[in-house]
Amino acid sequence: MEKQSDAPSTTESTEETAVTEDGGSFEAFEEPTGAQLQEAQREMERALKDMKNKSAGDSTLSRYFREMANHPVLTPQQEVEAAKEVERLEIGYWKALFSYAPAFETTALVLEQV
Repeated sequence: MEKQSDAPSTTESTEETAVTEDGGSFEAFEEPTGAQLQEAQREMERALKDMKNKSAGDSTLSRYFREMANHPVLTPQQEVEAAKEVERLEIGYWKALFSYAPAFETTALVLEQV
């Protein structure tokens, strides 16, 4: 049976360690790459933006408008096209409703009262 000694091992570690001014030590680390730094910057900017957007004094209405600002809006031409489509579908709805005989009389009575 071998006798174990309490003396420190003389085998060198492959990991580098650095010594602080007060005598403590820590493992050295590799410098981050440019891509890692850019990703960290983006994460920080997102976190700051989220913190600004979720401040404690925010009203529900201001949060709604801020959220809506993130969604795309229609161009003027798209808006006109959408309005024409709504109008076309509405006319089609009324034509279908009036062409169904059982609903015609009831619908006509309701419209006369309005």
